[in-house]
Amino acid sequence: MPDNRCSSCVTQKTECTYQQEKQKPGPRPGTNRLIIPQSCRLLIAEILKGTPSESYLSRCLNDDASATSIVVKLAARIKELESENEFLREKPLHVQKISNPEDSNSQASSELVEKVTKELAEFTLPSAKEPVHFGESSTMMLVMTAVEHRKQVDSNLPDWEKLLEGTKRPQYWDVPPWLAPPRLDPLRYEFPDPYEIKRLVDAYFDCHNLFSPLLHRPSFERSLADKLHIRDEAFGAVVLAVCAIGSRYRYGQINSSDPNVMFVVSGIKWFHQLPIQRFAFAPDVSLYHLQMYCLAMIYIQNINSGPEVLGGWMITGIAIRLAQEKGFHRRFVVEKKPTPERELWKRVFWFLLFYDFNMGLTFGRPRAMSIEDFDIDFAIECDDEYWEHLTHPFVQPPNKPPLISFWNHFMKMYEISILAAQPLYSVRKIANKDALQKVVSEIDSALAKWADSIPTHLMWNIKHEDENFFKQSAILWACYYWIQIEVHRRFIPRPGEEPELSFPSMTICANAARSCIHVVETCLQQTKDVTGHFMLPVILPLFASAMILVINLWRGKQVDPDFDPRPDLTVIYKCIGLLRMYESSDITNAVMSATRPFFSSSQENFAFGIEDSAMFSTFDPLDLQNRLRHKQIALEKAQAFSLICEI
Repeated sequence: MPDNRCSSCVTQKTECTYQQEKQKPGPRPGTNRLIIPQSCRLLIAEILKGTPSESYLSRCLNDDASATSIVVKLAARIKELESENEFLREKPLHVQKISNPEDSNSQASSELVEKVTKELAEFTLPSAKEPVHFGESSTMMLVMTAVEHRKQVDSNLPDWEKLLEGTKRPQYWDVPPWLAPPRLDPLRYEFPDPYEIKRLVDAYFDCHNLFSPLLHRPSFERSLADKLHIRDEAFGAVVLAVCAIGSRYRYGQINSSDPNVMFVVSGIKWFHQLPIQRFAFAPDVSLYHLQMYCLAMIYIQNINSGPEVLGGWMITGIAIRLAQEKGFHRRFVVEKKPTPERELWKRVFWFLLFYDFNMGLTFGRPRAMSIEDFDIDFAIECDDEYWEHLTHPFVQPPNKPPLISFWNHFMKMYEISILAAQPLYSVRKIANKDALQKVVSEIDSALAKWADSIPTHLMWNIKHEDENFFKQSAILWACYYWIQIEVHRRFIPRPGEEPELSFPSMTICANAARSCIHVVETCLQQTKDVTGHFMLPVILPLFASAMILVINLWRGKQVDPDFDPRPDLTVIYKCIGLLRMYESSDITNAVMSATRPFFSSSQENFAFGIEDSAMFSTFDPLDLQNRLRHKQIALEKAQAFSLICEI
């Protein structure tokens, strides 16, 4: 354009007013170069104002390339965060066990901890002959890290064992004679005769180990036949504990007035010989020691009175500490080629976790171990008889569901319940109601997913050809409804209080209570199991169910003066009848007596007519023993209801 005039102005012969600055050429096609306008750089600087990065980034933002790099990195980071956010939406945060990914770093860390655990066994006092577990946070790990760093500087540095030999001071490492523990006399057990031992061992494995698989029957019976209980004090204690529990099953229906008879048939004669205190401070803890403690907890839970009942709380804590000392709460300690001993250690640990939760829930106290403190795997799903197969050990035959599958799913459910107890029943509770509602929703979702994962042979509403699987299924689902109660009973409003959350917690708990009682009653009706072999795991669920229905009665009568209590009373009486098989419902009757102000004496006829209800179809009328039990329950029921109906 001549004289900087555009062609239009030249044609019209007018003064040109068009102004156009010379522009730099843009990026070539196919390049990623971006031009960040001045306003964008100012915006980034304003966003970062007052942050630790302000001084550094203010210098970089004068350059377009640096600003572009920042924006690109931010966009990439946003993409990562969106991906993580999507992952967290799919997997609930509050009810997922915190797990470490099996990457090279975590694997290397586990191997280092295992290496240190083995090597540092020599750091302990000479009285400890077995390796002692040192965790990653231990001070000994810090010592080993310092030694490793020094080796990087001085490659000629000798191993730490040699360094220690030259620096150890005997007064701190050797036990002086005056501090040595006293020599204890050998234990002298009194066992039942061989015929009786055989019957008690059979009673234990046939009636109890099916639902609480702690011992391996083939190896146990082999050691017993080899008379190991005569030579080994620890195994001898395990045999006595098995006999004590077996007595409860074999002679559970005997109720004699002769104390000498009851001393034997109750199993207390064998239980009182257990060296519980002596083994707690033993220098070397073996698998047999921990098995004895687990069996002692089982027996104590069978006792309804006496000082031993409260002792179960202490024994649980002692046993967990001993297991942690051996390191069997960690995966890398037992994650090797399976052997019977390693599998038995895993069984011991999961058993301790189960009792720790139950005891904590019973007494309302903190547990000894939280969900973040262990990462051990579940038991291998292979029945006892296939552990020692000559060519294919630990391989379950196809198309034969393993009995141990019940225990693994039972423990998975308990993991959810432990996770639920942390935010719901901890001393420092969640203050934000929205966050608390989200936690409860996620726990309900986790329980629903657990229910969907149950294998076919353990489902409830199906026809079971195997009675053992049927009983296992009953325990699973009764405890499932109990966990629902434990989650939602926390939000049942007390008198005069408003509901804390929007959940219909009272309705959820009442429905779960009815379902729990129905499951147990149906199992007893169909199996005709009047000895209560499988009752131990469902005592707490039944008791909680009865209490929930009693609360529902109180609330119903308060809200509606015309409330009909008979449907729930029928279910409560069923529950009392079931609990009477274990003589554990005195508190239930006591609470029922507190309902006196709410009911009129005109309902007394209903009380005495209920003995013809479905509750008593649980018991076989042709069995004399059951008919006597039927009369006892009817009498106690009538006495309890007479208190209810008083004005």
